[in-house]
Amino acid sequence: MKQVNFKDIEDFCDDPALPGEVTATLQLEKGRGYKLSLSSGTDVAPVVVSRNRPFYFSSVEGALANLVDVPNLSRHLVIDLSAFGMHAF
Repeated sequence: MKQVNFKDIEDFCDDPALPGEVTATLQLEKGRGYKLSLSSGTDVAPVVVSRNRPFYFSSVEGALANLVDVPNLSRHLVIDLSAFGMHAF
C-alpha cells in the first residue's frame, strides 16, 4: 500500500478495492505529536502532507475530531506508544 495524502483520506477509505476495514493508527513521537497511518488487511499506508512529510496531530482529541466523520473508517483507533517502551509509565 502506498502513502495517503491527508486531504485524500475520505477517498482512500471509500475505495471498494481495499481488502478490509480501514483502521487509523496514531504513533506517538516525542516532540512531534501523533503520526497518523492507515491500515487495511496487512497493508499500512503512512498519511502525509506536502512534500511527503508525515502528518502529525498534536493530540488524540484533535485526531478524533478530524477522523470521526471519515466514511468506512473503523471506529477503533489504535494508539501506538511502543516508541517509549514500558519504562515511560
